[in-house]
Amino acid sequence: MRIKGRWGRYDAPYVVAYLICKELNISKEVEFLIDTGASATNILDNDAIRLRVDYSKLHEAETGAIGIGGEVATYLLPGVKLTFKEEEGSYELPLDRIFVLKHEVEDPEVRERIKNIPSLLGRDVINRVKLFLDRENGQVLLTDEKI
Repeated sequence: MRIKGRWGRYDAPYVVAYLICKELNISKEVEFLIDTGASATNILDNDAIRLRVDYSKLHEAETGAIGIGGEVATYLLPGVKLTFKEEEGSYELPLDRIFVLKHEVEDPEVRERIKNIPSLLGRDVINRVKLFLDRENGQVLLTDEKI
């Protein structure tokens, strides 16, 4: 399996996956920033809005996510499957859950800045594959092959 990503916003590596959650009738592409500092994969506010996540149908996580801005309300999106396009087809990766973050901020300027935070592909996925990053040559690759 060879899943190619790209270098994008913030001069960071990104990969696109098709997110499927049958329980909430979600089936759309999400662009994830590959984040080795994130222990789990997270859907951030703007993607949650685009995916039409209904927070009332989700369970809140026992502890919120901690980030640079402090603690954030965190919900569990259950029974998710990520499908990555690869050179010779697709690669499906089932996950027990993905976190969905919800920033509750009153300041409109801060709310707009939060909308620019990308969803994160965390170590729950990264640790299941090999990650190859070569900024100089513009390469981003997730693979199960020997590098």
